[in-house]
Amino acid sequence: MEPAKVVEIEEEEEDEVEDWCFICKDGGSLMLCDYKDCRKVYHAYCVEKEIITVKGNEESFICRCHICYLCPKRPKLYCLCCPHAVCEGCVTRADFIHLKENKGLCNECHEYVDALEEIREYNPTEDKIDLTDTNTYEGLFLEYWEIVKEQEGITFDDVRASKSRKKGVKSKPKDDPKFSVDDVHSSKSRKKGVKLKCKDDPKFSLTDHAVEDAEDYKTLGKSKGMEFIGWGSKPLIDFLTSIGEDTKDAMSQHSLESVIRRYIRQKNLLDPAKKKKVCCDEKLYSIFRKKSVNHNKIYNLLERHLKENVEQMEFLTRLECGFGEKNEKVVLPCKKQKTEMSDEKICEKEVEPEMRSTGLATINSDNIKLVYLRKSLVVELLKQNEGNADKVLGSFVKVKNDPMELMAYQILQVTGIKTADEPEGVLFKVAGMASEVSISKLDDSDISKDEIEDLKQKVLNGILKQPTVLEIKQKAKTLHEDITKHWIARQITILQKRINYANEKGLRRELEEYLEQRELLQKPSEQERLLKQTPRIIEDLVEIRSDAGTSSDSSKQGLKTMNVFLKDIVPAAQNNINTRFIILDKARSSETAANGKSCIALAADETAAVHIQLWGEECDAFEAGDIVKLSNGIFSYVRNSGLVLRAGKRGKMEKIGEFTIAFVETPNVSEIQWNPDPENPKRYIQNGAVSAYSRVFPPLP
Repeated sequence: MEPAKVVEIEEEEEDEVEDWCFICKDGGSLMLCDYKDCRKVYHAYCVEKEIITVKGNEESFICRCHICYLCPKRPKLYCLCCPHAVCEGCVTRADFIHLKENKGLCNECHEYVDALEEIREYNPTEDKIDLTDTNTYEGLFLEYWEIVKEQEGITFDDVRASKSRKKGVKSKPKDDPKFSVDDVHSSKSRKKGVKLKCKDDPKFSLTDHAVEDAEDYKTLGKSKGMEFIGWGSKPLIDFLTSIGEDTKDAMSQHSLESVIRRYIRQKNLLDPAKKKKVCCDEKLYSIFRKKSVNHNKIYNLLERHLKENVEQMEFLTRLECGFGEKNEKVVLPCKKQKTEMSDEKICEKEVEPEMRSTGLATINSDNIKLVYLRKSLVVELLKQNEGNADKVLGSFVKVKNDPMELMAYQILQVTGIKTADEPEGVLFKVAGMASEVSISKLDDSDISKDEIEDLKQKVLNGILKQPTVLEIKQKAKTLHEDITKHWIARQITILQKRINYANEKGLRRELEEYLEQRELLQKPSEQERLLKQTPRIIEDLVEIRSDAGTSSDSSKQGLKTMNVFLKDIVPAAQNNINTRFIILDKARSSETAANGKSCIALAADETAAVHIQLWGEECDAFEAGDIVKLSNGIFSYVRNSGLVLRAGKRGKMEKIGEFTIAFVETPNVSEIQWNPDPENPKRYIQNGAVSAYSRVFPPLP
């Protein structure tokens, strides 16, 4: 009988293992986490950067669920839909929704669940997302969420209730002896400081958090020099009151950041020269105590103005310092995180590198959104007027990928439009794809971070052309009115659905927020303000390296150097050129005893041509038509070869494609006469062109 029991146990344990990758939610060849009793499985390519521990000669895989993703401590709260997990000290900073025991939803998964549940419930016709399509991440995620709800016995109403409860939860009863994750969240509604047992209590532990007798506890003091009124500091509460915000209920750090960012936009406090610099007026100065602050540091600067943060930081500090009576207070959320003060000291010591403009637009969401057209807007523009095809040309659209690709969609630029006999009537030619794309292959959703990273990588690899600031600026100016009007109409429709849902479920706080947002968007003055906003383009910058020492220091600091066009390269005795080009022609190789095998080739991009010198194995590695990426190249004079671009000993050439970029053969920068700059002998300046075209590879008659 005993062997039969053993077999049954093994079968039950095997059945408990999940059948879907915990990251991408798809099936296939999966690997199991080796942590004890962990049932999560993953694709090898989804966890290629995960933690691998070696025991003897065997490797074991431990997934991220078992380590806090903010610090290396053991987690106490786990996300039901992804590997994110947080410890007790970081739970307030991670913005988790607690649902059941030690399980909940991280902010990212909660937003996904919220959006997909609303789409499924109301089934809006303008959102072209097929939630039953398992070839999309949305369909796989929703299918996984249904399984989780059934296994855990939870509903979407539980998620809504937990979200509302998190905004203001009453403290636990005095007789509850256990500490839970909710105790950390509930600090927003407490009127007193965090209370701890006296240091001489031998039974004190992290789980013994209940308040049993006032004589056995003492309250930690507030931050020195900071006066609190309820849940926030006096300067913060005064500021919110002065701009008409309700301070009765506690606001999260993210909500406060949004309020202040909106105030900055309304008062136009951004520095025109430095776009990340905020010039503080009298009201903001009372909060930050600075004449100017970095736009990206507003969230961190608000940390010390929330009573809950100060209490939590003091709580952790006392735990780590052994509860000494006169321990100096250190505002430190966990060991791996720095305070704002330490960040400022570091910034003061850093020397900003000298940068120069490239004329190219940065590949980021802010720039691409200015010229991004949703599927519904493309259809609307083409229906209004055939002349609107020029507006679509040069814009960016989201194109559905092949089902075998890792990403469901990719962002590509429209390079051509033609009519067709298909039902849609129009086909689009997009950069990076050989075949035309129909309207049905376009998408209506927002641009994601991963899609921007994919676009950026294609530009860096030379597969796609990087747009210039002028191109993006002109196209954004043309599309601004259409994109803004479409966005306003779409937002009002979405808000109306949310209002109906909040009204049906009795969500009064959310209902008020949605009504205010809809009322604001429906005002002609607000619509006029949005239409009059001038699109701002962020330009790409490259670092100027004056000497070898500067180059070494820059590489240590991890400074980023972007690709440059061939027309912008200048002779210099440094390996500092990163570019990409297509090889047009190649001369015969020659070989000498002193220098070995070498040959000259003609290369070009969309701005200029140049002679390149290939050495050794490079002569056989590349042929005409190859697209080549050059890293840390050098542009200098070589005896018997003239001015050539080469990899040298420190650089590297690699093939990244074939026949997919535009090019010009004039001017040829190797045929330009360069003279030393009288004011700086290390620099060269142009002194006229010797020939418009290459004399080594003359153009065909």
